[in-house]
Amino acid sequence: MPRFAAFDASALRPASTAARLDWLSPSVALIHVTADGLVTQATTPPQKRRLLDDATTRDLLLVAWRGSRGMEILLIDDLRHARTAVKE
Repeated sequence: MPRFAAFDASALRPASTAARLDWLSPSVALIHVTADGLVTQATTPPQKRRLLDDATTRDLLLVAWRGSRGMEILLIDDLRHARTAVKE
C-alpha cells in the first residue's frame, strides 16, 4: 500500500480486497485528492481513465461503490491495477 505524505488512509479498506468491484460501472465513482488539496471525481469511463492517468503516488485515490457491505469508500492501493481495470 502506498504511503502518502499528507494523508493517513490506514482506516480505509484497500480496493484490492474488493472481489467484485466493477470499475467501469456508472455507479462506481473515483475520487482524486492531490497532494495540494485539489479534489476531483469521475463517474464515466473516459473520466476515470483521465483521473487515473493524472494521478501520482503522492495523491489520495478513493473509489466509492455499493459493495456487499453497503456503500463503501475504498482506498485505491494498486494504481497499476486500477488503470488496467478502466481500460478494459
